[in-house]
Amino acid sequence: MLETFLLIHAIIVLALWLVSAAEMIVNGRSIPRLPELSVTGLAEPMPMVSVIVAARNEEATIAPALQALLSLDYNALEIVVVNDRSTDRTGFILDEEARKSERLRVIHVEVLPAGWLGKNHALAVGAARARGEWILFTDADVHLKPLALDRAVGYAVEQGLDHLAVAPRLEMNGFLLNLFSGAFALLFAQVTRPWLARKPGSRFHIGIGAFNLIRAKAYRSVGGHEPIRLRPDDDLRLGRLVKEAGFRQDLAFGDDDVVVEWYPTIGEAMRGLEKNSFSAVNYSLPAALLAGSMVAMLGVYPFIALFFTSGPTLTITAITCAFAVLLFAGSTRTSGSGILLAPAFPLAALLVLFIVGRATAMTLLNDGISWRATRYTLEELKTNRRFLPVGAVNGAGREQPDLSSEWRRGS
Repeated sequence: MLETFLLIHAIIVLALWLVSAAEMIVNGRSIPRLPELSVTGLAEPMPMVSVIVAARNEEATIAPALQALLSLDYNALEIVVVNDRSTDRTGFILDEEARKSERLRVIHVEVLPAGWLGKNHALAVGAARARGEWILFTDADVHLKPLALDRAVGYAVEQGLDHLAVAPRLEMNGFLLNLFSGAFALLFAQVTRPWLARKPGSRFHIGIGAFNLIRAKAYRSVGGHEPIRLRPDDDLRLGRLVKEAGFRQDLAFGDDDVVVEWYPTIGEAMRGLEKNSFSAVNYSLPAALLAGSMVAMLGVYPFIALFFTSGPTLTITAITCAFAVLLFAGSTRTSGSGILLAPAFPLAALLVLFIVGRATAMTLLNDGISWRATRYTLEELKTNRRFLPVGAVNGAGREQPDLSSEWRRGS
C-alpha cells in the first residue's frame, strides 16, 4: 500500500515538473534580451523619459549610481531623485551632484504622511514632478549600461507597450547568496509566469523594481502609487494595476545591460525580505503554508526520496530530480548566480523555505514590519490587500496627502 502511494506521488511530482519545465523552456525563449535589441527603432524626436529614484541613507553608493544614470546615452532624459528622509549625507551629496548636471533634479522629503510606505511615497512624489512621456522607476543600486534605456524604450515603442519590466542580472557574493538568488528567480518565474504578461486576456502580470518602464499617461490613469501605497511589493502590484486596466506590458531580460547587487550578504537578504515575503501571499497564513508545502514537495522531497525508494518509484524520482536540476541551472544562468550551483538545488530550496518562512513568522510575531525607520502594523498593511481608492481615507481614518504640494515643499 505504501509503495503504491509513493509511486503515485512520484508520478504526480514528475508531472508537475514536466509541465513547468515545458512551459518555462518553450516560453522563456520568447522573452527578449535587452543587449540583443536594436537601438535604431526610435524616431526623432525621442520620447522624453523621467527616471525616478527613491534614496534613503545611501551616502556610500549614491554618487557612483548617479554617474551611471547620467552616463546613459539617451538624449531626452531627466533624472529625478527623491531623498526620502535620509539621516546621513545622502541629501548633501545629491544637491552637490545636481549643481553639476542640468539633467538631475533633487526632491527632499522630510516628513512621511500617514498611510504610506516610505519608498512608495517617494516614488509617487517623484512621479508627480516628472515631465517625461515615459517614467522609469529604478533603484539607486541598479547599474545601467549606456544604451540600456535606448533599447528598452525602442522595444516598448515598437511593440506598442505601455509597460516594460526588465529583469536585472544579479551580482552576488558568496555561495549561499548565489544559491538563494537562483532558487528565488526560479520560484518567481513559476509563480508569476511572466511570459504570459504580454497576453491581453491573461490574468498574469509582471513588475520589477529594478527597472519598471511605464508610459506616464498609463501610470497616472491607474492612480499611480496611491492604490498600492501600503504594498511592500509595489513593483509587482503596479504591474497588476496596469494589466487590469487593459494596458499592454511585457518582460525583457537585462543581462549585462541592467545589473544590481541585490543584497551584499545572506544576512542582509534575510532582513531585507522580512518586509515583503508575507505580502507576496497577501498576508494569508493558509496561502503561505500551502506555498511552503509546494516548495518542500517539489524541491526537497524528491531528493530525500532517492534514499528510501526503489524500483519504478526510484526511477521516476531520479528523473524528477534531473529535471529540477536542469531548470535550476537555467535559472542560475539567467539570474547571474552561476550554472555550477545547479547540483545544489535541494539546498537552495531549503534556503528559500527557511528565509521566506522566517520572514513570514517575523511579520506575524511582530504584528507588522519596520521599513525605512517606520513601523507598520499588520492590520494597517492588510487594508491594502486590495487596491486602495485614489484620494480616499485609509484604514486608520487618516487623510491622504496632496502629492503635488508635497514635491513643491521638497524642492
